[in-house]
Amino acid sequence: MSDFDWHSDAISPTSRIDENYKNTQNVRRFFKEHCGEHFKFNRPFMRWRKDNVGVTMGAMDQATRAHADESLVSRQLTFARSMTEFMTNCFALLAEITSFPVLPSRATK
Repeated sequence: MSDFDWHSDAISPTSRIDENYKNTQNVRRFFKEHCGEHFKFNRPFMRWRKDNVGVTMGAMDQATRAHADESLVSRQLTFARSMTEFMTNCFALLAEITSFPVLPSRATK
């Protein structure tokens, strides 16, 4: 059993996550300093941490950054799909209102 105090002990990238790990303000400060002000404790973070007892805070920092990058890409793809659907609907509505033919779909080419 570790006697590391997650509330007050100094946390470094080499600090090991033990069975007594807690999401404290001290831990939050560490991640905000290393990952940026956008850092938040979220479910994927908590699940990863729970499944990886014994890794260092540095490894957790890298995993948190990788997840943030994946999350950003996912949001960008979702936005692109939404915009494509929106523009398709706009063209269809415009064609209906103005009696112009709808642009041919890729399937009919």
